[in-house]
Amino acid sequence: MKEKKQEQINFRVTTTTKFYLEELARYTGASSVGQYLNESIIAQYYTMVRGIARKQAYIEAAFEIGVPRETAKVLENSDALKDIMDEVKYNKLIQREAELYEEYLEDPMIDSVAEMVDLSKIKFDKNDQPLS
Repeated sequence: MKEKKQEQINFRVTTTTKFYLEELARYTGASSVGQYLNESIIAQYYTMVRGIARKQAYIEAAFEIGVPRETAKVLENSDALKDIMDEVKYNKLIQREAELYEEYLEDPMIDSVAEMVDLSKIKFDKNDQPLS
């Protein structure tokens, strides 16, 4: 009895998840759930790389104006560092963030991670089920 109930729950969860993924794919203009997931994962990955570049740029900028490293980590998540920097140094910080982002994207490690999350290499059937 418990197994049947668990099976029904699993079916409902799977069906609901599939429905929402199909709706998200349709809403975003993706041709399939597989394409939607691929684009979503890659977008999250680039966002993560940008976040790493931003943290590094903030720590470097804070160090340059004499703010301790631990304080810089806290300031990165607020506009406080911007408030204590002049405009020239802040613009330099933004430029450095962009440079680091480009540098990190050129890293061969990044390419191998991007290949690992590249769902475009996985073939899906018409029901968006991965083919073996």
